[in-house]
Amino acid sequence: MTPSRRLLSIPLAAGLAAGLAAGCGTGSRTEPSGPVARRIPSQPNDPAPQPSRTDTTEDDTCASLRIDRTEHVAGAARAFGKDQNDWKPTFEGGPATEAELSEPYFAVQDPQGRIYVADKNAHGIRRIDADGTIHTHAGTNAPGDGPDGPTAPTKVALSHPNGLFLDAAGALFVLDLDNGKVRRIAPDGATMETVLRADTDFGKGRGLWVRDGTVYVAAGTRLAAGAMGGTAATAWEGFVSLGNLLGEPDGSLLAADRGGDRVVRLAFGARPMPFFGRGEGGPVDDGVHPATEVPTDGPRSIVRVAPGVHLVAEHEGGRIFCVEGGRARRIFDRARADHDLGAHEGPPIGPMRGLARAPDGSLLLVHSDEGAVHRLHLGGRAR
Repeated sequence: MTPSRRLLSIPLAAGLAAGLAAGCGTGSRTEPSGPVARRIPSQPNDPAPQPSRTDTTEDDTCASLRIDRTEHVAGAARAFGKDQNDWKPTFEGGPATEAELSEPYFAVQDPQGRIYVADKNAHGIRRIDADGTIHTHAGTNAPGDGPDGPTAPTKVALSHPNGLFLDAAGALFVLDLDNGKVRRIAPDGATMETVLRADTDFGKGRGLWVRDGTVYVAAGTRLAAGAMGGTAATAWEGFVSLGNLLGEPDGSLLAADRGGDRVVRLAFGARPMPFFGRGEGGPVDDGVHPATEVPTDGPRSIVRVAPGVHLVAEHEGGRIFCVEGGRARRIFDRARADHDLGAHEGPPIGPMRGLARAPDGSLLLVHSDEGAVHRLHLGGRAR
């Protein structure tokens, strides 16, 4: 990433704020409306060769956090071209670790142990059952669009599905990127239907989050939102290239601006607040540093591993940082994986795209370029 990148800090416009706040606070399905959010540039941080160090404390969760072992979950991790492979019928029902995935982007797991993977360039959603076998859960494995009404998921054509979100009831939401739609698979897996349409398109959309009937999409340079059954509108804009989203217990959203080399906290009616990263890449030592002064190169995903404790995974930088109380430390670096990982199974960790927390507290890590999914088992004080 270039050192000159700057995050544009955007307050929510009044009309849009009212619509979205209603959708979040009451669970109503009022469609957001109003003008596009204004763009107000923030003051850039002055780059420094190395962030200042901060003393640790004995109750520092990040200090004890570590990756004890990694488990190979899916993907043969073979070398492919740009679009990788077409999904082959021979993969159906076979070992997930032998199936060739086509630039998978994100993975989530339900309480029953089933893992869902957005197999982006093969235009399908894969399901990995508890016995380790892989199956097509949605999509026809060829690009297409719909139908939009309730239909068996494997009869609905998708085009480059990207983000995934699994709600508490077990419904799986899919960002059908090139069709500019968000689709919902019912908890019983029997039907899939369109629940949100883009106002224009979702650009290089990636992240997806759903709360109280409102769907949020990280749509490239903007964050779009809309009530289910409606059309998305711009809630915040001025990012460089958004990655994934994380909803917080206080109602705010954490958004990874991969292209802007930082993570921000978004709350309705307020300016985006810096959360992690100083807006440029660079080396980081093993110490503890102010979170907003840490050089980070392409932060892509954020997960919460304990109250007030988050992990941020980079794409280009190949590192995972732990953020707590406004401080951050590196806990994983691809360049020294032998040092940072415990017992490792399967192919090496590649460039990281998706990171999500499983019900048992482990993490599902998707590294797209290699077409593989790993489970990271954490040790320390994460819970």
